[in-house]
Amino acid sequence: MDMAVPKETDPSNPSGESPRILVVDDNADAASSLGRLLSLLGNDVRVVYRGEAALAQIGPFKPRIVLLDLGMPGMDGFETAEQIRQLGGDGIILIAVTGWGQERDRARSEAAGFVEHLTKPVNIEQLEALLARLIGRKP
Repeated sequence: MDMAVPKETDPSNPSGESPRILVVDDNADAASSLGRLLSLLGNDVRVVYRGEAALAQIGPFKPRIVLLDLGMPGMDGFETAEQIRQLGGDGIILIAVTGWGQERDRARSEAAGFVEHLTKPVNIEQLEALLARLIGRKP
């Protein structure tokens, strides 16, 4: 089951235009928790649990950022990233969120077009600072 996380009001963004973030991870608990945290930080968040479901969100949701697990069964994060690009998602910021933290994993994600490679469990303060830097707002 995929879910949309309700958007919270962000007092630093009175226009109500929140960055759209898509969280993709086959671990439903981890994905849902991360989605809720990101929503509380003032982002418009959708959470899905498969690569195929992520692709279905690219057109209608138009995420600015995709936090993408690399080690998903079926369509893994690398294939999902490639498909996102083929769907015209060249302007989407891809961030790997994975349990794979070796240097070769980081090099592979960089070569695949990910702008950052975060290892699980993600430090929410570091993620908030990264997102602020990428979308140009204060954490």
